[in-house]
Parts: sequence; C-alpha cells; structure tokens
Amino acid sequence: MINPVTTTHMTIQQFAEFVNLPENGDKIYELIRGTAIQMPAPSPIHAHISGVIYAAILDYLKSHPIGFTFPDSISYVLFDDTEVIPDASFISHERQKTFPEKMMIPPDLAVEVVSPSNRPRQMLNKIELYLQSGTRLVWVIYPDERVADVYRMDEDGRLISQKLTLNDSFDGEDVLPQFKLPVKDIFPASLLAHPQP
Repeated sequence: MINPVTTTHMTIQQFAEFVNLPENGDKIYELIRGTAIQMPAPSPIHAHISGVIYAAILDYLKSHPIGFTFPDSISYVLFDDTEVIPDASFISHERQKTFPEKMMIPPDLAVEVVSPSNRPRQMLNKIELYLQSGTRLVWVIYPDERVADVYRMDEDGRLISQKLTLNDSFDGEDVLPQFKLPVKDIFPASLLAHPQP
C-alpha cells in the first residue's frame, strides 16, 4: 500500500526541496494535502496501459492541435499543498500556451492506472482533488478487472462517474472533441486472451 513518508505539513516549496535531496533522487513522490507520499515504480502492464493512452492522445493532437499531452513524468500543482503526477495527461493551449518549468495549474484530463498498492479511499481522494482544482475529466483504469471509471463534476459541483467495460470506449467529450479510444485497445492482447480473475 502507499504510505506517507512525512509527518509535518509541507508547502509546494518545501516539497520541492525534499524531492531534490540526494537520498530522494531515484524515488517518485507526490504531495497530497501537505503529506509527501512515495509512489511505487510502475509495473509493465501499468506502463503499457498509460503509454497506449498517451500515444493515442498524441496521435489525436496531430490532427487536432489543441494542447499538449504528457506521459507520467510531468507533475501538476493542484493546490498550494498538493502536487501530483498522473500516468498520462492533457492540457489545452487555452490554459497553457508554453512549456513552463513546472505545471502550476491542473490538467484538463488526468489518467490514473490503479496499482495493487492503491487503496480505494486514497484513489477517490485523489480524483476529488483533481476535479476540485479544475481538472475537467479523470480516467481511472483498473488493469486486474479490465474496466475503467470516468469521473467529472456536474454543474452543481457533484462528483459523477461512469463505468466502462471492454465493450465501451473512452470519449474525449468537450476536453478532446471527437477523440475515441476503445477500452479493449489499451490492454495487451496476451492479457485479453486470459479469463478475468
């Protein structure tokens, strides 16, 4: 499971200093409401899924140049005590026209691939932080179950979700207009050939 590694409340500046300590050079951290959390290294299936989604968005942007997409190496500051690294993301030119040293605003789309170490409550908390900060769409993929959940806020600020199965497709909605990606396409054929656990 993912556990906090600090006990004192950190600001974004303190977190940057912490991450840059020599002993933390080979580790991945996120800052969630002031608490630094060490993230596990992605598994091969985790990396494959996030890579396929990133590549699909990148390909879409060649004919729809409306923003930037990034793999899992880019962090976003959601609040003054929260900085996260989605597994893939998109941010529109309307909100971010250049490549800053650090993304100080949330992405328009955040993609999270769930690891065995993720607790359900922790993941839901992260989804809520994305949407409360201004992220418009969150895709959460569950490799073991081979399903995905789509999250957004309604006009009244309530969290709404939709479950996608292998028969469904990701829809870019108003974030990535006309973007479609079949859910089954993000999983390797060798995984789909085996019965679900």
